[in-house]
Amino acid sequence: MDKSWVYLNRRSEEYRDAARKFVDRSRLSVGNADKIICPCIKCKSVRSFHFEVVYEHLVMKGMNPDYEAWVLHGENPSVSEECENVEMSDAYRMYKDAYDQDHGNGERGEDFLQKLEAAESPLYEGCKKYTRLTATVVLYKLKAVHGLSDVDQNSLTCHIGGDYSYVITWT
Repeated sequence: MDKSWVYLNRRSEEYRDAARKFVDRSRLSVGNADKIICPCIKCKSVRSFHFEVVYEHLVMKGMNPDYEAWVLHGENPSVSEECENVEMSDAYRMYKDAYDQDHGNGERGEDFLQKLEAAESPLYEGCKKYTRLTATVVLYKLKAVHGLSDVDQNSLTCHIGGDYSYVITWT
């Protein structure tokens, strides 16, 4: 998506036309809904409004400059090289180190042992790149890097391939 328009003068016709196209594309990407997430500088992708109100916010207030990956508005998420370099062995080592430490009373719960085993299991059958744990780490990193709220993160995971509730719940 062309993002150069966000730096134009908001009073220019070019800016308003591009903001209208952005809102229309965003609306289509969520199934032609009347309400879409508002990425203006004030709302910061936390609130949803009628698409006309979102357009007005963009014209009156401008786009949030921190919102760079427009994944909540139809842009395909791209995983950065840093995210791709999460190694299963590092993730496993992290869980193993935590397991090896006492938790105050010297007991380690069965739940923790299951999570340790999950660190080694693939994200889905046949997946060689990610385990459940490394996928969770990548999603947390994307959440932190892009300042996504829990609602935004849930929306992202549902849009990129279905229900990832078996990986993590963002609450």
